[in-house]
Amino acid sequence: MYHVVNVGTLQPTLRWEAASAASAGYDLVIFEGPESLFGYVNRGDLKRVYSREGIMKPEHSLEEPLKPGLVYFWSVKVHGDDAPAWSRYNYSLCVGIYFMHASDQLYRFKTPAAQQL
Repeated sequence: MYHVVNVGTLQPTLRWEAASAASAGYDLVIFEGPESLFGYVNRGDLKRVYSREGIMKPEHSLEEPLKPGLVYFWSVKVHGDDAPAWSRYNYSLCVGIYFMHASDQLYRFKTPAAQQL
């Protein structure tokens, strides 16, 4: 229905496409919060649990562990005053006569359950 990446650790490495400027830095933010069956997220219910500014490579390994068995929401942007908006994606879903389109979605990943660690 919506895209969730299962990660094998509580401190995953997140990667994204590099900006065109070689000297670009990035800001990263991660939220936790509830989600519905079809992936709709009320952003007002999300709680910021991790953020970093000025990352110099298009990847970041979390320095603090997250909670096990939860879906997390993340976004990245180029660092700076005139930086573009935070990264997002769109998706469409068609199941029989049901059609859904969601835009401006945060990226998602799920940490392993405690018994999987």
